[in-house]
Amino acid sequence: MRGVRLLEVVLPVSLIAAGSGCGDNADLNISGQECGEGTHEVDGVCVPGDIDPIECGDGTVEVDGECVSPWLEPGTFRSPLVQLQRLAGLNDHMHLDEVRFVASNQRLYVCSYDFAVVNVADPGNLKYIAQALKVVWPDGEGFRDRYPLTGTRTGGCINLAVDGEWVFTTHRGNIDDPAYLGGWRLAPGSSPGSVVPSQIPLFHEADTSYEGIDVGNGHIYVGLGVDGFAVYDFDTDTRTFTRRGSLGGLNHILGLRVVGNTVYAADGLGGLVTIDVTDPDAPTLISRVATGGQARDVRVDAREGRTTVYVAAAAEGLVVVDATNPASMNVIGSASMPGSATRLDYAGDRVYVAAWNDIRVFDVSDPANPDFVGAARMTRRLPGTTGEPEDDRPEVTSRTLGIAASSTDPDIVFAGNWHVPYSFRIHDANKAPFIYLPEEVNLVDFGPTEDGDTSSKQLVIRNEGTEPLTLYSLWASTSSFAVEPSQLRIPAQSSGTLTLNYTANGTDKESAILYLGSDDPAQPLRKAYLVGNQPGLGIGKPLPETVVALTDGGEWSSIAAENAGKVQMLAYFATF
Repeated sequence: MRGVRLLEVVLPVSLIAAGSGCGDNADLNISGQECGEGTHEVDGVCVPGDIDPIECGDGTVEVDGECVSPWLEPGTFRSPLVQLQRLAGLNDHMHLDEVRFVASNQRLYVCSYDFAVVNVADPGNLKYIAQALKVVWPDGEGFRDRYPLTGTRTGGCINLAVDGEWVFTTHRGNIDDPAYLGGWRLAPGSSPGSVVPSQIPLFHEADTSYEGIDVGNGHIYVGLGVDGFAVYDFDTDTRTFTRRGSLGGLNHILGLRVVGNTVYAADGLGGLVTIDVTDPDAPTLISRVATGGQARDVRVDAREGRTTVYVAAAAEGLVVVDATNPASMNVIGSASMPGSATRLDYAGDRVYVAAWNDIRVFDVSDPANPDFVGAARMTRRLPGTTGEPEDDRPEVTSRTLGIAASSTDPDIVFAGNWHVPYSFRIHDANKAPFIYLPEEVNLVDFGPTEDGDTSSKQLVIRNEGTEPLTLYSLWASTSSFAVEPSQLRIPAQSSGTLTLNYTANGTDKESAILYLGSDDPAQPLRKAYLVGNQPGLGIGKPLPETVVALTDGGEWSSIAAENAGKVQMLAYFATF
């Protein structure tokens, strides 16, 4: 056939076999092809046998085909709350309660075992303007007979409100102090920024307790605890208080705030209430909404078209209420916390909570969904409780009852700590873990343990932060105690558990410090105090015969018929 040429094409063997795949006896393949059972690919060819195991060097292990270190490595973080100052003055055990920031003069007003005023214009350089001020009981009214001015607690205040030069304070009353409504005039001093304090005579009504307080509309609004709420006037010339009107039938009014003619009040177990004070002689209840927990304090964000109330609800944490219509309020959000929300403040779309064990900051730009920013814990070494003479027990958590934000700079917050005031700066761009340990770490008592026997306890650790928490170094200071595992990683807003073991080496007391090294930037090393076979009264030991004189004149006995043979819980409670 003219014009036709036949070509002989010889294909490489590898191409001829390309479409067939590799079977049990196949030995050829193109790179990327999937090899059959019993074969694997080596340099593009399917060969018999399993994949060779990876041989990892010393200090590494194979994970998903890679050699990695078996040890958890800590992350690198910066704390979202940074302490600026701890202000110690004449009294460094103040038991601070309410603290209030006033923008017009850049001052922090402090209620504690005494009354104080702090210049906070520079939050990193706090300075007392006045401190250690104590009210004096009037003569001739029975105060001095009952309250003989003894002890450091005498003469303090719990709640306060500021009206220019006048500061009004209240006290609910206790064994050292009567219940009173009083305060101070802080007249300008001779030098710039100084004050000349003079006490307002104390005002007291029989069988009445005074709680939260606020000023507005020319009146003073006061929570009366179980007795409800009242409106008072104050005459600056005579320095006298006069009750105008009151409202009963409530649960237990504590903190409150007035906005316009509406008072928003924390009503204890009764939740949040709104009160119409248009007529100061006849305040009336508008509405109530249940918050859960015990409502203790409130702050109000009133803006056009929306009114939001933030409630410190003790064990229920932070509760957010839509009070745009004060006659029909609704809970729209909340944020839980392991401590107890005692007081709070609001500024710049943030809520700041005094949570007993620490302070906490939440972003509430979306009020229905409070977003955790960060927290800060304050500690104190207490003589006779912590330190070297007490087996080097770690510093204890210093409780926080009061908190105030700077309304001119919401990145600044002031903590009313049990002992002294603190200032912090907020860096909300910083994301970090935050370790939270139960308070039992101050004394982890394994109880009586026989020689050679082992007792165990579980320690739950909570990561309250916004990044994973890595506990990269966990160990006990003596060989009788051990911890498992030796490392632990806990996701954000989650918990992990450690097992603590005590193996008795005899029957005498043994103790150790458990060290917990983590990548929490604010608390890189936490400690726990472990003890076994502790002498004296303790867990797992019989209660010796105990008789207690009760405040009502009665008596409690551990050997009484209704108590004998039962498990008894011993508790300590104090009110200040």
